[in-house]
Amino acid sequence: MNRRGQEFSGFRLLIDAILVLMILVVIMGILGWVESLRFQMSEQRLFDGFDKAVNSPNGKVVLEKNISIREGIIFLTGGFERPGIEKKCIKFEALDVRAFVLSNQQRQLEVTSNMMVDMYYRCIRNLGGANCIVECDTCCEISFGKEFETSW
Repeated sequence: MNRRGQEFSGFRLLIDAILVLMILVVIMGILGWVESLRFQMSEQRLFDGFDKAVNSPNGKVVLEKNISIREGIIFLTGGFERPGIEKKCIKFEALDVRAFVLSNQQRQLEVTSNMMVDMYYRCIRNLGGANCIVECDTCCEISFGKEFETSW
């Protein structure tokens, strides 16, 4: 091999390394986008499940399976308010695991790690017999991964 060929082989190696790095960056970007899309779709399903329970406030449980929840998300009952359902009429429940931090008033829930969870929802009209605040026309419960223990 002559001297010119040896000089070009180092340059060729540098070009190949840059191309591989560019391809890797593109692949990582696509994977990040797919992961973000998965969380967005799960978030939509999370709120759709709640809307199903609100639209049929008969006390029956609505289940949404395999909802992906991202670490660092904080859910507030105010985010689930709907016409006729104030935030004080909504409460959260959660599995007793370290992945969730539930406030004492059950109005705020923080997610401390990425996870997939089954969501349980139920709403009931306040006819005086339900475990419902007097001022609420309809009361709702949202449970993160924990089936409801009592019935309304």
